[in-house]
Amino acid sequence: MEKLNAPNVDKLKLDKAVNEFTMARDLCNLFDTDPYLSATANQIAACALNILNSVNQQIASGDQQKMATLMNAAKAAYVAESKLKMWTPGVSTLLGSSDQPFTVAKNHIAAMCADKGKRDPKIIGEILRLFGGVAENLHLDPKAVPAGHFTSAALTLAVPTAPADKPATVGWDFFCSTRPAYRTTAYGNMAFDRKARQRTTPPNFNAATIEKEVADVLGLDYQNVRTGNTFFRPLLPGDIVRAIDKVLGLPEGASISGTTSDTIWAVEVISNFLNGQGKSFDPNILLLPLAAIVTGYHHTALEVGLAMTINGYITYQPGFYTSFQTSEMSKTAWGARIHAILANAENDGKNLLMLIATDSTPNAVYAARSEDDKKKFRKAVTLDFDGYKKWYGLAQPATSSPSSFPVTFSVKSINDATNGLLN
Repeated sequence: MEKLNAPNVDKLKLDKAVNEFTMARDLCNLFDTDPYLSATANQIAACALNILNSVNQQIASGDQQKMATLMNAAKAAYVAESKLKMWTPGVSTLLGSSDQPFTVAKNHIAAMCADKGKRDPKIIGEILRLFGGVAENLHLDPKAVPAGHFTSAALTLAVPTAPADKPATVGWDFFCSTRPAYRTTAYGNMAFDRKARQRTTPPNFNAATIEKEVADVLGLDYQNVRTGNTFFRPLLPGDIVRAIDKVLGLPEGASISGTTSDTIWAVEVISNFLNGQGKSFDPNILLLPLAAIVTGYHHTALEVGLAMTINGYITYQPGFYTSFQTSEMSKTAWGARIHAILANAENDGKNLLMLIATDSTPNAVYAARSEDDKKKFRKAVTLDFDGYKKWYGLAQPATSSPSSFPVTFSVKSINDATNGLLN
């Protein structure tokens, strides 16, 4: 790889971030304006709301003593997501301060179900995020539920799948029982372990700012970006995503997240449910979270790509945005339109493929510009399980404890983690 002479590292990273968020914005616009993609995304969101509404109504109408455990679990999910923009400002405030947040959320979700208007992808992404959060909280092990109380397995839902359809009867466990499956793999266990995610806590929602250039792309107020995201928990040494971000010059985000995986899972499980009711979906609908989550400034493309890889949908290669699609996905009519956006971002001059050694001032920057270097770079950054373990070793060497995780990364450590790219 070519070592750059006196590079402006901050400018290179900002250019890369602007390019990536522009890609997400363009994808979001496509999901918003393409008749098929928009209708499909809205149908999935409407079904998610109908499911949540059915869960809420059943909890509220049942024996309050028996349903207390489920109500408290649902309430906790709604309070945790009280800053989402899908809530109206008044509802958002009540969720955070009211003595009855379950009732507040239940009534608002019922009203959203009655609203048949079109929603934009960012709000749809938040609906799916909330669905995943409720599924996580309500998937209660019967052994852990107090005697005489209902478990989530006891919920049988009547879910409208379209305005003219009769409600379909389905058990709540159809949706939530498969949600944690990705965490049972060796890859998932390693990536979602608390040790791999080193973040400040609690988040500071009042102090967050965003680069003006990125805010302009996303249409956000860069002086006050309170979007209910987790960018307000800066990553600490030892976080694996932090290491990848620092070395590859990527936008620094919120680390790998169960929320991200749950949103992707929500698209799949609801699509599967609707497929069983005679609907059918283009596989590229799985990229709705990429458009919604990144444009909403909840997570970065890396964090979505890593979650999709752990879940087995794709094998993401940072900087190579076309790796968000399998070859089958890119061949459909809608996949081709998405592929064009991904390829445009991948080939943009702002998308410099670089490795940054951060242990010196100024940082040493190496760029992959020749086709041979790009080929080697692609292989080295592929985030299959073996590739992830190399980054894990870079961020958390075997001899390190949490108090001594590396703050910076040397040429030698980067070289070891990238198959000798800097030799």
